[in-house]
Amino acid sequence: MTISSEWDELETKLPEGKHGRMVKRIRADSSVDLFIWAQTREPKRGFDLRVPTRDADFELPQGTAGVVMNRSREDDGSATLSLELSDATADALFAIICADIADAVARCEATDEAAALFVNRFVRWVRLLQRVPRGLSRSRQMGLFAELWVLREIYIPAVQPDQAVGAWIGPDRAVRDFEHAGCAIEVKANATNQPQLVKINGERQLDDTQLDDLHLVHLSLELLPSGSETLPQMVESLRSVVCSLPVETVFGDLLLEAGYSDHHEELYVDVGYALRALSVFKVREGFPRIIESDLADGIGDVKYKLAVDACRQFQVERNSLSTLLVAAHG
Repeated sequence: MTISSEWDELETKLPEGKHGRMVKRIRADSSVDLFIWAQTREPKRGFDLRVPTRDADFELPQGTAGVVMNRSREDDGSATLSLELSDATADALFAIICADIADAVARCEATDEAAALFVNRFVRWVRLLQRVPRGLSRSRQMGLFAELWVLREIYIPAVQPDQAVGAWIGPDRAVRDFEHAGCAIEVKANATNQPQLVKINGERQLDDTQLDDLHLVHLSLELLPSGSETLPQMVESLRSVVCSLPVETVFGDLLLEAGYSDHHEELYVDVGYALRALSVFKVREGFPRIIESDLADGIGDVKYKLAVDACRQFQVERNSLSTLLVAAHG
């Protein structure tokens, strides 16, 4: 039963014509106390975490998109952190946010850890909805699809899923998309009907000075209206891989940091991606690039476009990259 249907069920039990409130504990697998409630007056739906008062003593974040957070003190000395639906038109988004937070918090053993995660994960949602209120742009969708493709098709087959997800640092605004133990990968993508030029974001992105190995992976993707894999399908395929693993929550956090939310899923299903060409380049001396040591004092944050064809002499086999990943994580 989904969290939305559980709310629907509670609402059918509310009294007519007078104030009433129905409460249900959810997540039998949780060590901490999680509840949902429905009532006849506003706010009509809510999601609670009950913890000792000492664990809820912090400043609460501001709400967003019809969802607010409140705190109350209970007679038994506990405190309740509540997410409340302040705008009934946002009920679908509210359900997604609460289900996501419940999945994360249910794994916590300690109440202080659960309270911190309850708040911090809501803060991530607030930031996401402020940053991309109408979803990812088409170019950012394609870029995220490409990173996830590399994660699924190159990284995870080479190492354990938790190691692969741990190496995916691009969503945290790192210089490159993947990095672990001196081995780094930068991922770029183009649609097949576009000039095969990739945007390099800064003089450090292709700088291997502090690395043992740096590879540029380029995906040439054909955009199709149907019959190919969409971004939500890619996300779900990876969720199935990390499901029930300790890294499942980390993967969800990274998706949020990348700007991806299930709330926007309907915006991403009108186009699918089919891989037409994959190129793996080893970045080394002579590679066409601008790096920090090339720049005069006072110049920085250089962005430029690189023609993929200009890199052909540095192309390597995909298997050689997989071998390096195995060694880096060994």
